[in-house]
Amino acid sequence: MTKTLIQQIEREIAKEIIEHGNEWALSFFNNFKCYLPGGFYRIAGQQDFWKWGKNFSKIIKKQTFGEFHQTIDNIINEFGFNPKDFVKFQKKPSFTAETQIFYLHKVLPIYIKLREMGYKHYPDLTA
Repeated sequence: MTKTLIQQIEREIAKEIIEHGNEWALSFFNNFKCYLPGGFYRIAGQQDFWKWGKNFSKIIKKQTFGEFHQTIDNIINEFGFNPKDFVKFQKKPSFTAETQIFYLHKVLPIYIKLREMGYKHYPDLTA
């Protein structure tokens, strides 16, 4: 993990905390949780649909939804996280302390790994 990327992500999160306070994670990650297990984009049944537009990264443009979801699942497995925890997370209210902790300890590491791989914050991960 490059120091520069981590510093950039820290600045992005700090900006969200200043602007949105305790709701920073919902604002920062926006629709990212929709790509996680149990998320809307997974249950919408568009696993093989190509939706990526011109502003998306080169890496994501080479993937279908299903392939991108598999990339995320591989990262979840790499970190030793239980996919069922993400399904439960999808059903919880967004602004609880428990949800904020989940964002920090489970969602953020996945997000950082994807950024390291070359995915963009927007539109790749949060649109």
